[in-house]
Amino acid sequence: MNPAPVILILAATKKELQCLEPHVRGLRPRRQEAPGGGGTDPQSFEFRSFEVLSFEGQIGSHHIAAAETGTGKSNAAMACFDLLGRLDARAALCLGCAGAFRPSGLSIGDVVIADREVFADEGAASPQGFLDLRRLGLPLARGPDGQAVYNVLPAAVPEPGFDRRLSGAAFQIKIGTVATVSTCSGTEEAAEEIYRRWQPLAEAMEGAAAALAALRRRRPFLEVRGISNFAGQRDRQGWDIDTACARAAAVAAAIIEAMGRDMGRDSQGRP
Repeated sequence: MNPAPVILILAATKKELQCLEPHVRGLRPRRQEAPGGGGTDPQSFEFRSFEVLSFEGQIGSHHIAAAETGTGKSNAAMACFDLLGRLDARAALCLGCAGAFRPSGLSIGDVVIADREVFADEGAASPQGFLDLRRLGLPLARGPDGQAVYNVLPAAVPEPGFDRRLSGAAFQIKIGTVATVSTCSGTEEAAEEIYRRWQPLAEAMEGAAAALAALRRRRPFLEVRGISNFAGQRDRQGWDIDTACARAAAVAAAIIEAMGRDMGRDSQGRP
């Protein structure tokens, strides 16, 4: 067992994950296993069928293990829950790009750090409008304090001083709500509805699901997203995924470097 605290890094795609590689010392690739490729050994089947680890190495005083989960809530939740337990990781960090809501004041290339995760479209439609899980009386889980958790989950925020490692960066960093959606906002009307409902800074497709898995494992969860586009009308000519991913990775690395070695295991990052 490596004595350094293990931080699990999760990203939906290879592009989002690869941008972290320049920040990792002693990077070691992990051999990929095809889904279901467990062979004939029943003891190894579960391990191999969920093998999504891409590489490992060091950031600051922490050993990191990076995993490409695939897109969407189901992939993120399964990988996060499985790997947090299998690696005995101290925390999980979700990394990647996102679409900003125009009222957020963000620009393409800026970075968002979540302080809460929202299942933005989990609920029911009704003649009176959207009914969230609280109004339906359907909690997703219970937190460490025993309170019911509905659409909104807490996320850990970085330790003070992480941004000193980014002095001179030509982009802004905002901390706030990140919405997780099953269907991205491809029209202005859809984006306005999500923003009116939750007032998030940005939307993506994995964070809240991974946060829920971390909550069930009683581990802190963080999310860092670079802004590649705006939520609403899809105009891919104006997107900048490469810059968004690179800047999110730089911020994530700075956050990890600033983390203390004796990390808490509370879902909100508290000791």
